[in-house]
Amino acid sequence: MTATRKISFLLDSNIWMDNYDGARPLCGDSRDLIDYCLKEDIGMLYASISIKDVYYSMKRVLRDARSAAGLPLDEAYSKSSHIAAMACIENMSDIATATPLDMSDVWLAKKLISSHPDFEDNLIMAAVERSGADYLVTNDEKLIKHSPYPAMTPKDALKMLRAPCAYYIFQKWHPNGCFFLHKSEPLGVKGVAKWGKVS
Repeated sequence: MTATRKISFLLDSNIWMDNYDGARPLCGDSRDLIDYCLKEDIGMLYASISIKDVYYSMKRVLRDARSAAGLPLDEAYSKSSHIAAMACIENMSDIATATPLDMSDVWLAKKLISSHPDFEDNLIMAAVERSGADYLVTNDEKLIKHSPYPAMTPKDALKMLRAPCAYYIFQKWHPNGCFFLHKSEPLGVKGVAKWGKVS
């Protein structure tokens, strides 16, 4: 008998920023992946710390745009930018699931510094571990290279999901700092990974 479950993606903060800020260079790829996941009911997650990143990023985008237009950064701007930034994080909570972090995740993030020196990125990886997400999706190439968890760009994630004969790839961290593939299984339609044995 074959058991099935849908795969899930934990989206890095930069993917959410891309989704809400159309001026970012990679916004198209990130939006396409999120749209596809919504359409196909594929699970999306995010680390709880991403809420803060998205909120302040969007406020900064609005501030910079207003300054470039020569408009004052007055109280009315402050209120409107807060409302717009809050709308972004409320949308995140509507379409994806937050992964909370605690001190055990901080411990893991500290341990990961030896392979990846960015502590904030390491908290994202700790969220992948805690959530049990199948893949980390990010536009940070260094994070993809150093992650002990399967990681890819949104563009590559879409290619995988749309491939007629895709594979469910796991990566395992090797003590010498290299990656190697240790398991791959065919994906079912609409990104459904098939598990177990057929007896």
